[in-house]
Amino acid sequence: MLEMIEPDRRLYLAVRVPIYESFFQRRFIVAAVQRYQLRLMIYDVQQEVIVQWL
Repeated sequence: MLEMIEPDRRLYLAVRVPIYESFFQRRFIVAAVQRYQLRLMIYDVQQEVIVQWL
């Protein structure tokens, strides 16, 4: 819905570090992220910081 209201806004999927390191490293998931050009924001819950923007 945000994309329809504000088409210039860049949307990111926020993912915790442990989830990124396990789930998002699987070949199928890597391929899906690339194919659908998903933008990811990897964050550390304990330190309350963004670790990486992809």
